[in-house]
Amino acid sequence: MFIQQDYADSLVKSGFVHRRNIDCCTCGPLVYIRNLKCASTFFFSSFINCWKWDPIAWEDIDWSRQHVFSHIMNPVERRHKGVAEFINQHGVNELFLNNTQFQNFIRYAPVFDEHTSSYHDTFGNLCYHIDWIPLTGRTHEQVIKLTEMLLRYYGLKTLVNWDYNNVHRTHPEKKVIEQRLRELYNQDQQQPEWISRYMENDVRLYQRIEQKFDDVAGNWPEISWLKV
Repeated sequence: MFIQQDYADSLVKSGFVHRRNIDCCTCGPLVYIRNLKCASTFFFSSFINCWKWDPIAWEDIDWSRQHVFSHIMNPVERRHKGVAEFINQHGVNELFLNNTQFQNFIRYAPVFDEHTSSYHDTFGNLCYHIDWIPLTGRTHEQVIKLTEMLLRYYGLKTLVNWDYNNVHRTHPEKKVIEQRLRELYNQDQQQPEWISRYMENDVRLYQRIEQKFDDVAGNWPEISWLKV
């Protein structure tokens, strides 16, 4: 889905400062953007190292001519994975698992870093112009197959190997943290208003993607949530 150049430019410039750090790569008409905690290490390393795609800066994407795609996860599940990553990176695993006060501090904070930033904070309104491939409820192999269907539709041969050395497998200790975060998130019937409000737009976006995305269609225009 291509969008009008002046409109695209305004959307890109509105988030230029903090979005300049988003990793992107391109080949022909396609641009892949990294969406953290959504299989981005595997796909970005594959496109760069195996497929030999070229890096491209976020501000240099031509949204009126290039087709931008990525992968997306249920935002609540992504939050758990992102918070677990933040906790692990800062070496406070034991503190989190054993300290109720620290657990409450974590569960009531809307965002910590780029791994926990909402899709809308990360990509702005361009969220609605990205050809998202949803991950939740699908195996890694199914997601690869769907990605290859998109690539073939845009004229790329899919005989290149994927970089399986960079399949990001969650460390067992992080899985324990993720599970505890799920329990904390679900222990109240209603989440704190500021948490729900922060994630509201992401939840709505993801629901819309899942409603429109058709895994079993025979070609990409019918599969895509954008209905290109």
